[in-house]
Amino acid sequence: MKIKGFIISFILCSIFITSCCLNSTLLVSENFSINKENPSNSIINSLSHEPINIDSEDDILTYGLPGSGLREDPYRIENLSINEPTTYAAISISDMFEVHFVVQSCEIVARDYGIIFHNSINSSVDVINNSISDCRINGVSISECDIFIIANNTFVDCIIGIHTYLCRYVEISNNLFTNSLPVTSSVSTMEMFDCRFIKIANNTCSGWATNFRLFYTSHIQIYNNTCYAIQDNAAVFDFIEVWQSKIVNNLITSQQTEFGIRLEDSSYNEICFNEINNCSSFGIYIKTPSCTQNIIHQNNFLNNNDNSSQASDQSLTNVWYNSQINKGNYWSDWSGIGSYTINNVTYVNDPYPLATKAENNWTEFSLPDFPDDDYLEENDDFDYAKTITLDTWYNLACLDYDYFMVEAHRFYHLNVTILTASEDNIIDVSIYASNEAVLKRERNLAVRGEVNIKCPYTGNYFIEISESYQSLLITNYSLIVTTYPGEIEDDLYEENDIFEEAISLDILNSTYDLIYADFDYFKISVEEGTNFIVEIEFDNTCIDLDLYILPNDYSGDPSEILGKSESQTSKESVTYSISNAGGFIILIQNTQIDGIAQFPTNYTLTLTIRGVTLQFPAISPLICLILLIVPVVIRRRK
Repeated sequence: MKIKGFIISFILCSIFITSCCLNSTLLVSENFSINKENPSNSIINSLSHEPINIDSEDDILTYGLPGSGLREDPYRIENLSINEPTTYAAISISDMFEVHFVVQSCEIVARDYGIIFHNSINSSVDVINNSISDCRINGVSISECDIFIIANNTFVDCIIGIHTYLCRYVEISNNLFTNSLPVTSSVSTMEMFDCRFIKIANNTCSGWATNFRLFYTSHIQIYNNTCYAIQDNAAVFDFIEVWQSKIVNNLITSQQTEFGIRLEDSSYNEICFNEINNCSSFGIYIKTPSCTQNIIHQNNFLNNNDNSSQASDQSLTNVWYNSQINKGNYWSDWSGIGSYTINNVTYVNDPYPLATKAENNWTEFSLPDFPDDDYLEENDDFDYAKTITLDTWYNLACLDYDYFMVEAHRFYHLNVTILTASEDNIIDVSIYASNEAVLKRERNLAVRGEVNIKCPYTGNYFIEISESYQSLLITNYSLIVTTYPGEIEDDLYEENDIFEEAISLDILNSTYDLIYADFDYFKISVEEGTNFIVEIEFDNTCIDLDLYILPNDYSGDPSEILGKSESQTSKESVTYSISNAGGFIILIQNTQIDGIAQFPTNYTLTLTIRGVTLQFPAISPLICLILLIVPVVIRRRK
């Protein structure tokens, strides 16, 4: 039965290869499936193919990708040989929405990028069992992507093997990185920026300046990796602003590399059961005093810094031993007596150095599973804000940004209350208007915190909950949003919201300080033969006011408007001349149809009256001469 199945499979594969020769848009076999447990279960002979560029669903149809695009059945790009050393990217995927891919069992050579995945929403790509080489920028570049795997790949002579940005819940495992290019400080196995909940495990790296370079990341697990680095003035593991991460059971071997592990502005990390050897300087270098609450224990330091203080710690708040079992680290140059001095200063030391090398059998230490987010996910952006009910408690987890939306009435107070378990669980709370303009922000709230605003309009408001960078702990919190009436704010001349209720003003060169919250109508009386000037000035950042002069008997017909100013500046002005005494109406209104101000705004109204100056046309020289001669003639005749 097995032989029969094999023969059938062979025939199907032959038919597939023949059909691909006839139709170049069909990239993969119809019967191939992802096998993450055994990625070698693939068709060995790759089809030569041109670079793939997917930036629309039409492209997916054009290339004939099998699969449905669901996470459990992704579109598959597989068994291809893309050898294009002059091409920007061998495989480029962008502008997807809720579409999932896998690239597997491909041979890739490209000028800049082997595989690039970016500018997509709620989408992902798995990269499995590929050979990627000669990329002068990134072998794999993935940004703004959650839940994916990069596993069982070989990276050869790529400036940076793997680059990730704003990614979460990622596994990078069982990859082989080799490099024969000239080594500079920019060459690294992988770089990560703003990533969270990442597992980097069982990778082998050789010939690079830096193996793992991490920036602004948290909750990373790096374990069971074998790393060889050969560049001076570099670090095998280089961490800048890395928090809540665990570096466990890695072999870090240096050939001229300055540091094994370097920490800068990084806190709450645990480094244990690693072997670090032959660094030209420190095996572990804690560079800045801002590195706090790091725990370093049961590591093996062998022949670093010419056996002269194999570690350096510029902070006083890190711990160099396991306080639960009083076990420190193994230092090949320890005298066997007393503590081991860190950085040649007595106030930083390992009080419990080990007499023999530490071994990790995973009984004294285990890696926790990454936490799940709360039931209101995914609400990580304004576009995905979850509507919540007022006066209702919600028990939530802050693993990323959480956005909520509530409705509140104008002049009501909107109050956001959060509760956390302790002073260490710190979060930030912001309230935004419906146009995403921030109205109020409070940082570093813990135990109990409140944010309160007076609502400037009736409608929807956004609430943003985020971790404070001073904490970076996984924070569970409780949230309730309430509203209550507030004092209505407007100027002293209300209510003047309709034509019939216009308020009379003294027009004799006066200035009025007012508040625009809705239509403002004013009534003035002007004497015969005068000019009057009406001006308003205001901050037009959030509002645009217009000015109109109307007759007393205005019927609503726009043709009856006597004067208007509708610029988009912070000042509007109208000058109007009259011959007969009478009354007029001044209207100030927001450019919105209903006249309601989303943000009530202070403004000044200035009224100026001027008498009319009579002006005559110019008189010609001839007429002037006649006027001079006529009186003389008359006098002589008399």
